[in-house]
Amino acid sequence: MAPPTWTSSTATTTRSRSNMIKNVLLLAGMWGMGLGAAFVQLPATQNLLIDAGYASISTAPLGIIMLGSAPCAVVIPKIISRYGEKKTFIAGSFFGIVGAIMQMIGPLTTTIGLAAANDVTPQVVLVVIGALPQAFMYASTNNLRFSVSQFSTPEFLPKATALVLLGGVLSALLGPLLSAVTRSMIPGALYAGNFLQIALMYVVFATLAFFADFKQPMADSDDVRIVVDDLSLVERQEITAAGEGTRID
Repeated sequence: MAPPTWTSSTATTTRSRSNMIKNVLLLAGMWGMGLGAAFVQLPATQNLLIDAGYASISTAPLGIIMLGSAPCAVVIPKIISRYGEKKTFIAGSFFGIVGAIMQMIGPLTTTIGLAAANDVTPQVVLVVIGALPQAFMYASTNNLRFSVSQFSTPEFLPKATALVLLGGVLSALLGPLLSAVTRSMIPGALYAGNFLQIALMYVVFATLAFFADFKQPMADSDDVRIVVDDLSLVERQEITAAGEGTRID
């Protein structure tokens, strides 16, 4: 029988702690990007609609995001259990990017010739409707607070949660402060740069989610049965080779 192989518990502990901290920091970055996009969304849409003469509906985009995130918050846990958190968060980013691009096209309508110079109706419609796909992204971001527990030991969990929420500081720096620079970044299309910023923040969110070690979703019952049968076969072969003579049915 082959001699046992020993591993260093200290090295394993160090790797586990490093992996834990890595994933917690990735979640913190995701929280910062998702929350920061919301912080940019509010002033950009509100100021654009007020400037266009639609002050009465200036908070409609934010209201649509909040309203749409309510049913999404019910659906997202089911989607996660089926497809896993990584795919769910990346899908949320995709919806967010689509919505932000729709909003970005709004201020560009007159610039690229889709609307007359004095016609603000198309940009208002796009800015308001573009908020709807971002509701899924907003609800996904809120779900990050529950994801931190899978990457942390019970002892480190309070600190891990605090680190994730501390990512909100990053959102304050990359959100409202940077939006003042991006607002007039695209010539002739005020606020279009803000929506481009939101889309890029969603891209960073998806990138961070891709590198996080989220748990795999539960397999179907048929897949589980196949895996168990394969493992039983391997165990039977190993036991036979070792001369144990034990039968496993």
